[in-house]
Amino acid sequence: GALGLCDHKDLDYERRLRKWAGLYMNEDPEAPNYDPEHKIIRSLYNGSRGPLLRKATALDWTGDPIEENRFVLLHGERNYQEMLAHFKDYTDIIGDHPSNLVATGLGYDAYALTGEEKYRNWVLEYVDAWADRARENNGILPSNIGLDGKIGGACDGKWWGGCYGWGFTTVIPQNGQPAHRNTVPLGIAGFGNALLLTGDQSYVGVWRTMLDAVNMNKKETDGQTMYPNMFGDEGWYHFTPEPFANGALNIYFW
Repeated sequence: GALGLCDHKDLDYERRLRKWAGLYMNEDPEAPNYDPEHKIIRSLYNGSRGPLLRKATALDWTGDPIEENRFVLLHGERNYQEMLAHFKDYTDIIGDHPSNLVATGLGYDAYALTGEEKYRNWVLEYVDAWADRARENNGILPSNIGLDGKIGGACDGKWWGGCYGWGFTTVIPQNGQPAHRNTVPLGIAGFGNALLLTGDQSYVGVWRTMLDAVNMNKKETDGQTMYPNMFGDEGWYHFTPEPFANGALNIYFW
């Protein structure tokens, strides 16, 4: 959406931006994605048709069958059955997830184009709610907020739960190897947008605090410091020699 700001007098662009931002402000009756009471986007699976409020299936993610050898499958699967197998564990999508903070880009662009405060207000309301959740969760953004607004509310109270969450490790179908797919770091987009709208460095502070909170769980293994990247039922795991630094370069420049 941001490229269109180069031609800010294009009425079609303005119409599209208002429509897209409105999908997360309940301006489209067919897309009640946002809950203003709990300040959540109600599902990880959301958009112009509204939130998916049941467990997702592999078919939801994969789509219709395809002819073998007709397309290049970028995840490395070799056929449609392996595509389905790839998504078999992608079920827990009910409730909010930090990657939904990417949607604040739509509100930011709409505000940049129109100057209307409702777009700015929505971005800040939503980001502030996530900042509060991080503070409530020892500085770490939880990866599931239930429809009741509670941390882990759709995942048996587990703050690390949910599809693409802190504990989301799946199996690559073609080789049986584990794949760690934590997309919580996508949420930095929302904090960057809030910083642009306010100049308030406390939004950067939320992210900096999270990096510190994760890395403080480092451990020594054979004389080498190892840092965690994931958290599950047994605690921190997927340790690597490099610190957890997702978004560190962003906040360095901010």
